[in-house]
Amino acid sequence: MNLENLLKISKDLTVLYIEDDHSRDVTTDLFSTIFNLVIVAIDGKDGLDKYIQYYEKTNQYIDLIISDINMPNMDGLELSKNIFTLNNKQTLIATSAYNDSNRLIDLLNLGVTSFLIKPIKHDNAIKILYKACNNISNSKLVLKHNLQIKELNESLKNSNKVLEKKVE
Repeated sequence: MNLENLLKISKDLTVLYIEDDHSRDVTTDLFSTIFNLVIVAIDGKDGLDKYIQYYEKTNQYIDLIISDINMPNMDGLELSKNIFTLNNKQTLIATSAYNDSNRLIDLLNLGVTSFLIKPIKHDNAIKILYKACNNISNSKLVLKHNLQIKELNESLKNSNKVLEKKVE
C-alpha cells in the first residue's frame, strides 16, 4: 500500500484529529495533504465539542476521527464512549505513545477501528489509514446506492399507480 492509493480514496473525507502533544502540528500538516478537511482539537473535550458542532453545522458526521488516548479534560476512552453514543458507526483510530493493553482492549471492545503507536511510522500509518478510508468510502457508496434503489422503487411504484389508473 502506498500514499498514492490512499490519496485516491481520502481526498473527499473529513478528519477530526485530537492530540494534546506538540507533534500535533507536523501530523496535522501531513493529514492536510491527505484529507479534504482536517479539524484539530487539543483534548477530548475540545474534540467532542468540535464533533458535535460539525454535525450541527453540516447535518453530517465527520468521516474519520484520529485521537490520542491519554489527554487532559477527557481521555480517549471517555471520548470514544461519547462519540459512539452519538454515532455508533463512527470510524475512530486511537493513537498512543504508551503500550497500555487494558485500555487498548477497552477501546477495541467499544468499536475503535485501529490503533497507531506513536511516534507514528509512515508505512504503518498509510496502511491503517487506507483500510479505514476504504471502509468509509465503501460505506458511503453502499448508502448512495441504497438511496438510488429507494428512489427507483418509489418511481416504479408511482408509475405502476399511473398505469393502474389508466387500465381502470
